[in-house]
Amino acid sequence: MKYLILFVAAISFTSCIKDRLENEASLLVGTWTWSHSMEYNYDSANDTVVVSTLSAEDYPNLYAVTFLEKGKVTTLRDGIDQEQYRVILDKFKSGSTQLSSGFDYKIKLDNRESDTLVGSVNSEELRMSDFHLPLSKGNDDYPYYEHIFLK
Repeated sequence: MKYLILFVAAISFTSCIKDRLENEASLLVGTWTWSHSMEYNYDSANDTVVVSTLSAEDYPNLYAVTFLEKGKVTTLRDGIDQEQYRVILDKFKSGSTQLSSGFDYKIKLDNRESDTLVGSVNSEELRMSDFHLPLSKGNDDYPYYEHIFLK
């Protein structure tokens, strides 16, 4: 019986999902302010994707996200907390193709596969997929937005 309890305890401690932002993932910790977004639209007449830059200055509210070391992310609008999620790092890999000295990541918010953030980060810039801004993905594949935040 004693061994069964030890076995169950060992499984419990090793199978927990880690949500703390440690080691390289601590790069995410801090407040990131929305700078601009890249909007991708499909031009069916020319069978191409048209890319536009949308500046945060053109919007009336200031948007930001804050990552806490304990594994939480909070959205902010005009400095006021809006929503908070538990961060589950599904992927955090060095060698980003988008940012020098960066990492590519996939985060499951509240451990839901259907609610994920995908992007890249380095010490100065955070890029992420659609995320609670006045710009969001349409009903189809386009428009698609990549949001750029600065520390």
